[in-house]
Amino acid sequence: MLKQHEKQRVENCTNIWGSTGEKMYATESIVQQYEDILDYLPLRDDAHGFEVVSRLKIEEEWEALSEQYKQRILAVDKTVVEKYAESFSYPLWKEYIATIKARL
Repeated sequence: MLKQHEKQRVENCTNIWGSTGEKMYATESIVQQYEDILDYLPLRDDAHGFEVVSRLKIEEEWEALSEQYKQRILAVDKTVVEKYAESFSYPLWKEYIATIKARL
């Protein structure tokens, strides 16, 4: 179960991507921010939650991404699966891990 501050971070991330259901294609800054998850996870920093939500949103738009972005995202996904897949057990984390494993 997400703690209150984690829920707030998820809500904030959702607001960044947009809450109207419109497509928010991945940009350089979004990919760079997702890459930051590799800085947060070793520290067990709660900020990783932003990147989990961001990656799930990226997955919704996967086909529209450039090959360069896909390769960068997949490189992060691979590291996360190899080093951190078992680090957390909250439901959104499990969904995230299942999603990136399926893409790999």
